[in-house]
Order: sequence, then structure tokens, then C-alpha cells
Amino acid sequence: MEQELHRKIYDSATLFRRAIEKMDISEYSMSPWFNRFPRACCGDASNLLAKYLREQHGVETIYVCGWRKGQSHAWLEYNDLIIDITADQFEEIFEPAVVTTDKTFHSRFLNQKYSDSDFNKFDSRSIVRLRALYVNVLKKINP
Repeated sequence: MEQELHRKIYDSATLFRRAIEKMDISEYSMSPWFNRFPRACCGDASNLLAKYLREQHGVETIYVCGWRKGQSHAWLEYNDLIIDITADQFEEIFEPAVVTTDKTFHSRFLNQKYSDSDFNKFDSRSIVRLRALYVNVLKKINP
């Protein structure tokens, strides 16, 4: 049962990542840094993916952010599973969607902070921006 859920999470994370990659600049104009995806997009991408996983599978993830060599990185965790669709911005990662229980890479990020992955906790401007991005990603998943 758990392996089946992990497979669904992996498939959904991969689908979500591909949808973001299909977006053009007009679809993320409210978040112009998305033109560098996956670089500098890990926080927003993680929060958006968390919403998608919640809606598709009822999975409540935790948002995690840590620092290494002066650079921050964010990903999601669900129980013992790491879910990261932007890890390949780092030279040692080659997979576009990382869904794993292996914490080797992510443990290199220190001072990890954990929080709720619901982006409705943000200020109203950020919520509007994230909702717009989310709608555009969904359009790529369900054209």
C-alpha cells in the first residue's frame, strides 16, 4: 500500500514538473524568476506541488528549507519520503523529480526549518501570485 502511494507521488511529482517546464513566460509573468526553473524556484515549486499532492492524493506534506554554502533549498517531506522537483539545479543531481527515502543529498542542507506547506499562510500578494501559477500549471496537466 505504501509503495503504491510512493509511486503515485512520484508520478504526480514528475507530471507536475513537466507541466512547469511546458509553461511559457506569459504564464508565469507574476513570478518572473520561473524563467530560470528549476533554479531559484524551489520554494514556490514546492508549495505548488504540495497543493497538487493534497488535492490529488490527500497527502499532507511538510515544507522543508535548509542552507548549504550560502544557498537555500526547499523541498517537501511526507513521512520518510523526500519529494523534490528542483534538486537538479545542483550539479550532483540529474533527475528532474526526486522522490526518495535516501536523505544523503538533502541532509547536506543545514539549519533545516519545517513548516506547513499550505501557501494560504502567506501575504495576500503572494497568495495571488501562487494561485495564478498553480492555475497555469494545471492547464498544462489538463489542457
